Amino acid sequence: MKNTFFISLACVFISAVCSAQTIGRQSINSLGFSSQNGEHYLSQTLGQVEYTSQENSAILTQGFQQPSDLSAAFEIEINYPQCLSDTSTFEVSVIPLGECFLGDVTFTWNGEEGSNTYLALPNEILELSVSSELGCVLSELVNTSIPSQVLPCEEKPYNLITPNGDGENDRWTAEHLPEDNYSFRLWNRWGDLLYEAANFDVVLGWDGRRDNGDELPVGAYFYELEGLEHRFSGSINLLR
Repeated sequence: MKNTFFISLACVFISAVCSAQTIGRQSINSLGFSSQNGEHYLSQTLGQVEYTSQENSAILTQGFQQPSDLSAAFEIEINYPQCLSDTSTFEVSVIPLGECFLGDVTFTWNGEEGSNTYLALPNEILELSVSSELGCVLSELVNTSIPSQVLPCEEKPYNLITPNGDGENDRWTAEHLPEDNYSFRLWNRWGDLLYEAANFDVVLGWDGRRDNGDELPVGAYFYELEGLEHRFSGSINLLR
């Protein structure tokens, strides 16, 4: 399972104001209609219908939107990985804000409709658009460049040694680790310290023996590599 952590960075905050459509009572040439008995009439203007009978008259207003200003904004949050590798991805989340985004909201990433989250690659430029059913549209370019706090992932030493003299995995080595002045300690499953070396040569490694030179039996052992700036620990399976 990939571990993730959250770097406290300033969220991108975008704000805008959208106005709903408003139409007042604007008169146009009325359209007159009469019923079959000639006693009832309908006349129409933009935005309202007037109904007249012999007894009374009434005005029915059609359902145009009322004048209002609707705020619209969103925040962007980026959850960066704990370390960076060739396969690292991370989540970009959008949080809509404001009255204009209270209804259905559509999210578009690089021209394709999606959800409010996007699985990004390092150093992408994302074209984000957020739109609402009320007509508000906000767009932004999101840069997913990696901050300096996120370091490259360090490959851990492998955990197998087969010291049988065949030239393959006869020694446990850790030459691919960052350079440091490492000390090396090895325990069995009962916690007995079996091997200890200061200024451990990670290229030469360990040959599967105790401090006194005796061969260790097949089994699982636990190690610690500790340097001035780096520390690694884990298990080593010894097979013969």
